[in-house]
Amino acid sequence: MEKKQLINYLYYFAAFVVLAGIITFLSGVAYARFIYATGCIMYAVSRALYFFIFKPDKRNRIPQIQLFGSVLLVISAYFMLKSSNSWSLFLFLTAVIEIYTSFRTKDQ
Repeated sequence: MEKKQLINYLYYFAAFVVLAGIITFLSGVAYARFIYATGCIMYAVSRALYFFIFKPDKRNRIPQIQLFGSVLLVISAYFMLKSSNSWSLFLFLTAVIEIYTSFRTKDQ
């Protein structure tokens, strides 16, 4: 398998784990915070691997913005682990960044 394909699989699996963590948290499962935090860390690692291994063009700032969004996702996991409601704000900011970058990549 190629590196890029493995990173994509890690990205999709991490997104699934993040979603599972949110769903289990909303349903009141005790260990949901750890599922969410694990997914967020895997998500950030997949973005960082893509950014540092494939070294995108300097003119293309989309991977840098995506990396910033994954850092916000890790911050949201921190607030979820601390039992603060601020995690939803950082999750929202991450979602806005992901939507922005998905529309910008279609233009390029």
